Amino acid sequence: INYSVETVNGSVYLLGIARSPDELERVTNYARNIRGVTRVVSHVRMKEEPQQPKT
Repeated sequence: INYSVETVNGSVYLLGIARSPDELERVTNYARNIRGVTRVVSHVRMKEEPQQPKT
């Protein structure tokens, strides 16, 4: 998993690189459902697909 998680006073800060929008949604929803979490802040970037060489 390509994430770091920091928590401060009920706020969860997600950092890292997601492989897909679905993966990011799953991680965010998981964090939101943890008891005591009042806010989730995502600093997650989407993984870039490799560029195809131009011919």
